[in-house]
Amino acid sequence: MKKVFKVRLVECKSTHINVYHDIPIPRVGPVLLATIARDLGYDALSYFEQQGPIDMDDILSSDLVGISTLTMTAKRSYDLADECRKHGVKVVMGGTHVTFLPEEALQHADFVLRWEADDSFPELLEVIQGKKDFSQIPGLSFWRDGKMVHNPDPDPLFEENLDKYPIPDWNLLAGSENATYPVVSISTARGCPFDCSFCSVTKFNGGKYRRHSVERVLEEIAFL
Repeated sequence: MKKVFKVRLVECKSTHINVYHDIPIPRVGPVLLATIARDLGYDALSYFEQQGPIDMDDILSSDLVGISTLTMTAKRSYDLADECRKHGVKVVMGGTHVTFLPEEALQHADFVLRWEADDSFPELLEVIQGKKDFSQIPGLSFWRDGKMVHNPDPDPLFEENLDKYPIPDWNLLAGSENATYPVVSISTARGCPFDCSFCSVTKFNGGKYRRHSVERVLEEIAFL
């Protein structure tokens, strides 16, 4: 029987106090990517380390580990990536921090997906299995012959039709049934026009509000 390609998505805990510190709120990204991968037939699961410990036996038996990285989680994310690669597990990193510092991230990872990875992540899964070439994935940074390669950014950089992505299935978040605060997020829009100096949202998600339809938001609330 053919082994199903195993994918694990991880949001590491922060190494210092942050806005999520008192009430751990899992970010949507890793769960959405796990849902996309699951719907394509992969063995996919997500971990949110601030909510509970990561099952390292599960992680180290994966074919690919994706780590979503904010600046406040970067140190722990790099430590986890190093541990995975030490055991021969391929690592892809994504998120705001590594989008702006891909060369730093490639010191710890095999791949970096810059910008929003909803489309590029499933393409990377195909590449790793030999179904596509690395050069075909917009926004991918990777190693080739000992050198870092940065593919061009996606065009368009910011997807307008957010409804094309599935509703994140929070059943794919490991350990969520034991959460002290069973809180999840609903993403109704991406982007922000205000470009505050302390915030990365405008740079990472664009200066325009890109909204889910009202019908889609209601469908997600009903699903939850």
